[in-house]
Amino acid sequence: MSVPLSRIQPPADQLLGHKEVVDAMERLAERPHVRVEELGRSREGRSIDALVIGRPDVVADPRAVQEQARRWSLPRADVGSDAGWDPDCPVPVLFLASNYGNEAAQTEALLEVAARLAEPTPGNEQLLRRLVVLVVPLLNPDGRERALATWRHHPLATGLTAYGNHYDIQVAREYLHVIEPESAALADVVSRWHPMLVWELHEDSINLGRTFAENCLCPPMSPSDAIGSWVASSPGDNDPRLWQQEVKYGAAIAEAWRTRGYRLLHDPDGRHGWPGPADTGLEEVAKHPETRFTRAMALRGVTTFITESARRPGTQTWEERVGQKVAAGLAVAETAAGDVAALTSLVREVGMSGANGPAGYFVIPSGQDRHVVDRAVWTLGLHDVEILQEDDGSFVIPKAQARGTTAEILLSLVRGRHQSLVATLGLRVVESAAGPAPDRRALPPWSGLDAPWLNEPDTDKPDSPSDGAGRSPRVALYAGQGVKDFAAEGHLGSVRRLLEHEGIPFVLIEAGDVAEGCLDGVDVLVIPKGDATAILNGSQPGPLWYGPPWQPEEEPRGLGVAGVAAIRAFVDRGGHYVGIDGGGAALATARHLGLIDCGISAENLGTGLVELATTVPGDRLFAGLPGSWDEAGRWRDGLIYAMTDCEAWLQEFGAIVLDAGTDVEVLATYSQLLPVPGVSHFGGTLPDGSSRRRAAIVRGRHGRGTVTLFAVNPTYRSLSPYSARLLANAVRSQSPIPDDHEH
Repeated sequence: MSVPLSRIQPPADQLLGHKEVVDAMERLAERPHVRVEELGRSREGRSIDALVIGRPDVVADPRAVQEQARRWSLPRADVGSDAGWDPDCPVPVLFLASNYGNEAAQTEALLEVAARLAEPTPGNEQLLRRLVVLVVPLLNPDGRERALATWRHHPLATGLTAYGNHYDIQVAREYLHVIEPESAALADVVSRWHPMLVWELHEDSINLGRTFAENCLCPPMSPSDAIGSWVASSPGDNDPRLWQQEVKYGAAIAEAWRTRGYRLLHDPDGRHGWPGPADTGLEEVAKHPETRFTRAMALRGVTTFITESARRPGTQTWEERVGQKVAAGLAVAETAAGDVAALTSLVREVGMSGANGPAGYFVIPSGQDRHVVDRAVWTLGLHDVEILQEDDGSFVIPKAQARGTTAEILLSLVRGRHQSLVATLGLRVVESAAGPAPDRRALPPWSGLDAPWLNEPDTDKPDSPSDGAGRSPRVALYAGQGVKDFAAEGHLGSVRRLLEHEGIPFVLIEAGDVAEGCLDGVDVLVIPKGDATAILNGSQPGPLWYGPPWQPEEEPRGLGVAGVAAIRAFVDRGGHYVGIDGGGAALATARHLGLIDCGISAENLGTGLVELATTVPGDRLFAGLPGSWDEAGRWRDGLIYAMTDCEAWLQEFGAIVLDAGTDVEVLATYSQLLPVPGVSHFGGTLPDGSSRRRAAIVRGRHGRGTVTLFAVNPTYRSLSPYSARLLANAVRSQSPIPDDHEH
């Protein structure tokens, strides 16, 4: 630690909240080179805005630039290639910050970059003849406000509970599925402007500054012979042309940082390493593949990269944290302006490669749940995927198109796995060599449909049992330590989102509430995925998240003896316990509370799609989930998709397999793991032996109550409304406890 703690960050009231950011953007927009665009609204109703910085004529009327970029990004094989990018048309580039609400300096830095680029200097006039710079300084305003609230009381806290949006969703990480309004706002700016370069700022809150003395991390993030190896590779990671672009921009950023005296981690070949886990034994644990925003842009041929800087207390001053980002932003803008041809040609080449891609079509047949189909078509259209509609209501998606790879990830179960709409929505997709009918019509982008979060799929929802007086089950959702600590992974938020969307009332409770008797007025207790040990004993200081010099947000507090006794009494008198994976499920097993005769036969399988075989298909738990479609569009009764989930390299326990005793009802077993082809992202294997040792969902009795345990994570990152029905059904199908129960 080389920097006084008082210098790492100003007090919360001196940082910019959403209102102050909007005011700063409006002041900048008084200049002729700047305009503010509202892209959308956050979950909590705050505006998400972009600064458009360019020539005054472009700022006043951007349509010519937008149309040029659209045609360039979406070429058609039957139209031929344009002569070239219009030299009088500036190239759009996008600078993006604050996907994570607790990374404070990004927002201030991007506002400073915008102010510098908007200054009326000869250099800026030259730069803006070549570029139009789109700056989104605050993508996640809800998370930012939550972080500020934390820092008012605990200035040196990590702010982990402010990572995501209102529902703890990392809106750029889950960009491909556009499941939240913040993601849709980001998709809006991409769909209208088609940027040719994306730079996303980050501050590493975990290991940068602890693992390395250097505090600024430059592209490229991995060597050319292992592109994408740090995170299990997803499409777009392995294009050497994009890697060369990372090398070029990384060199420019590194030079800017060296000139200003910053300590930087940079290797021109990407062999500088990445901040590793606190437990070096976890270095080789596989990470799961995903297509977050930067990777989705890579599928378009967009030059895209991130930078990281340390914010661990004692590693950088606030001035350094802001200044190194400003220096990087100016270096990126100058480098882009100096070689726009490289940006535009790469986007064009990738688009033409897709347009001349393999023959064949994905077909979404008619006759399916209209909400599922609408959501799928909306998602595809938002990513500029070409969609044709037949007279019979089916949709046809050509494989040979500029967005062919994006369509393949979303529509192919084999290629996309847990990112495929087949798995997440229960969508039926078949592949066909035959083309659509001649009279088919092309749908416009967005398709004029409502956003998917405004409609929920039609489901065969079981009616909630009542107590004869029309009273539905009263639900408590555990939100104490051991669960809320993992807000960065969205475990609690995804359950909150599901219950609210399903119209299931609930109350949030913590350890103190349990000990004080809050379960006396509850019928169902849900304990999400998390860490069972921390739920029992409270979150303990450690080197990864909470160790000094970080300041804890609260003192460790777990259920303790009183809380454990209250849960036992609750279930014994007729309460219904629902537990998920390494948190609530592990807590109920023989390792901890032993509520039912169930152990754990395997753990830390990794993160990925799994197939479950239902053993009691008529059970209310599986209402609306009678089976699934396979990769060929064939229906299979009793087989459903779900996610197993464990970020073991972040010291998160989970991805368990249950070992059910003879008195426990096994509702579903693991049938198989479904890895992405060519990617080893599962860290373990399913146990041998009896199917009871491969249990994924179980139910047992404890006293007068029931215990339902999920080894899988039905609400994983809120990506799958299909598997989320399992948890909704588990809660909704429980009967209220009779009012005459004995205390």
